[in-house]
Amino acid sequence: MNLTPERLTPLHPIFRDKIVKLVTEANENGIPCVLWSGYRPTAEQLRLYSLGRTIVNPDGKSDKKPMGNIITNSRPGNSYHEYGLAADIVPLNKFGNPTWNLPFDSLGAIGKRLGLEWGGDWKSFPDKPHFQMSFGYSISDLKRIVASIGLKGLWDRINQENGYVEKQIT
Repeated sequence: MNLTPERLTPLHPIFRDKIVKLVTEANENGIPCVLWSGYRPTAEQLRLYSLGRTIVNPDGKSDKKPMGNIITNSRPGNSYHEYGLAADIVPLNKFGNPTWNLPFDSLGAIGKRLGLEWGGDWKSFPDKPHFQMSFGYSISDLKRIVASIGLKGLWDRINQENGYVEKQIT
């Protein structure tokens, strides 16, 4: 399931617990899936934002789309991934390979039941692998808070507001 400490630790602990539950429950219900992308440093967000825009993305490249598919509409600094509050969960095909061509609705339903926001519900740019927890904070709020007290300070504030005591991942 690839839910290793290296992949999970960079996610906020409350959100992390929900992602573990999502992937575990999905797998137990015959929807094999993996945590594809979690925390993203700003440089990685820039690289993904550039795919299909200023960097050729081989995925989807055609005569009609010479630059390939656009991966994200979130500019660097504007993604919940950069704050450890978002993850992309991708189903596996019958060969165990990640695929974006299977229905995501069952994954979305599990995530929403767990209290996650599902990108598949977005109207302007549906992002079916995407799950996030904003904790009521907009991107503008997150930028302001992180500029003031850092990412750890943001996480401590979220933990305090939610009565969460962090436990160690083993």
